[in-house]
Amino acid sequence: MTLSLAVRNLLRNRRRSVATLLALAIGSASILMFGGYSANIKYSMLSSYVRSGGHLQIQYQDFFQFGSGNPTAYGMRGYEKVLTAIREDEVLKKMVRVATPILQFGGIGGNYAAGVSRTVVGTGFVAADVNLMRTWNEFDIVLDSPRFVLEGAPPDAAIVGVGVARVLMLCEPLEIKDCPKPTQEEQAKGAALPSDVADLAASIEPDKTTTQAEKGRGAKLDLLASQGRGTPNIATLNVIAAEGQGFKELDDVAVVLHLEQAQRLVYGKAEPRATSIMVQLNRTDQIAPATKRIEALLAKNEPGRQ
Repeated sequence: MTLSLAVRNLLRNRRRSVATLLALAIGSASILMFGGYSANIKYSMLSSYVRSGGHLQIQYQDFFQFGSGNPTAYGMRGYEKVLTAIREDEVLKKMVRVATPILQFGGIGGNYAAGVSRTVVGTGFVAADVNLMRTWNEFDIVLDSPRFVLEGAPPDAAIVGVGVARVLMLCEPLEIKDCPKPTQEEQAKGAALPSDVADLAASIEPDKTTTQAEKGRGAKLDLLASQGRGTPNIATLNVIAAEGQGFKELDDVAVVLHLEQAQRLVYGKAEPRATSIMVQLNRTDQIAPATKRIEALLAKNEPGRQ
């Protein structure tokens, strides 16, 4: 009887019933669409971050405050021991997808031929590990994740941000579109390559391990960094690509190179170190147990600092 009365009431006020049903349908559809849009944004940002930086990073305390300006003081000695412990641990084996070292440092990048330079932030990666990290897709999000071109590239290869390529006038050899050139007057006002840096770059002997054919590719970049006791070291790199870094501040300073090349530049012939170890997990909900287990391993295998 109650259901019959409800149906009769709906039929008696058809216009009002239709309007109410339309309002409910539109409201429900709007809520569902907004919820889907919000979830897509959330998972897309999470996936992009995890692909580039992993779920966890192991580094010395206060590295974010002081380490970028002094990587030699915050570099981890014997980081390979920590990597081995993570990769061989029976608990972490089921959770960790990639564990890889990186080295971050500050320096000056210069185009010796054009006589221009700018401050940059260099990062050394293990190229094969980066390509594996870029395939992580827990939420089946459609993302544009280009292949990391340093894998298989010569030891002196590098990637720069599009902003770095523009400032250092590397757009033409890298075939970058929509890259304006400064006028002669603006170029004259720009930051010229310091004379001591230019002299140091000119004195570098060619890398004997790189073939002449490899040297002819890409554009040249002279990267200056400070070693442990403040002594400068410089490397001439072959820029094989320019990639957008997502936002202008990073795009204007980013220089990416092989980890071994970065270690030679920063530490010279001393023991190579890493400033961070990136850990990418199979699933995001494993962060808490993985963190707890890694902390226990670090208590037994803490890397040296001095």
